[in-house]
Amino acid sequence: MLTLSKYIEDNEAPFFNSINYVPFNDSNFVDMLNEWCKFNHGSLQIRPLIEDALKTDADVIRKRVTNLINVRKYKYSKLYDTTLLKYNPIENYSMTEEGTDTTSASGTKTDDLGAYSDTTGGIDTRTITDSKTEKIGAYEDANTSTTSNDISKLTTTTNNVTTDNGSETHERKVAPFDSDTYSEQELNTDTFENRRNVTDTETIVSPHIDTTTKRDTTTGGSRENSYTTITTDGFQHGMKHDISSRSNLYTDESRGTTTHKLTRSGNIGVTTSQQMLESERDIAMFNFIGIVAHDIIKSICICIY
Repeated sequence: MLTLSKYIEDNEAPFFNSINYVPFNDSNFVDMLNEWCKFNHGSLQIRPLIEDALKTDADVIRKRVTNLINVRKYKYSKLYDTTLLKYNPIENYSMTEEGTDTTSASGTKTDDLGAYSDTTGGIDTRTITDSKTEKIGAYEDANTSTTSNDISKLTTTTNNVTTDNGSETHERKVAPFDSDTYSEQELNTDTFENRRNVTDTETIVSPHIDTTTKRDTTTGGSRENSYTTITTDGFQHGMKHDISSRSNLYTDESRGTTTHKLTRSGNIGVTTSQQMLESERDIAMFNFIGIVAHDIIKSICICIY
């Protein structure tokens, strides 16, 4: 005879290996479920048919319980969710109202301003000042000029005057008509003092061109040239406005959105607060693990204590 306690002790996961929904996928809940079955229903006997089936299939109980929990998923999920609700136990009325209000308004307004006449005039004077500065670097100015003179043939005569003392001998020779031999005919000797001798010297220069080249160089450092131009002018103007009538038109349009949320809760009077407290105490006795364990026991055990 195999008891439930013995079966749980011999199997690490006695009822199921894996369930994919809350709270059966929580290892802490599974441990509490195993302990609950062991200590509260451990003396119960496993059904003989199931015990015999364990000899050939060690997973027969796990398969049976897994199928049971999956089939009753909706029941267990809803029951478990009720254990998580938060509420005031002495309130039986709770209402939340949410809404959005949209408002819009528009209007027009006209102001009559009457006729209008305006004459304006005057003289406008304008002065424009324009300043300009030029920066000039170092400079060097070089001027070269060439002069050529065409000179024709030039003859220059120089008179040299000398004075000397001495004598001169003049000899005259003649030859007969029938002879080539000359014979002295006459010999004269002249003595002189302070005789003035004039000698003319002529200098001749051939035609030529004289070329003269002249270069003037001026250098200077960097400098600035500043210019300021002031221009003043004026003009006379006049303008006249004649308006027979005028008005201002104002248009106003506005839109608004208001979101509101209203929450109401309390006791509407159909149940007293004491009755609601008593019901809350009954709910406190609710044992979700006990309900699941009871369904498992009924499926695999002989429920006779």
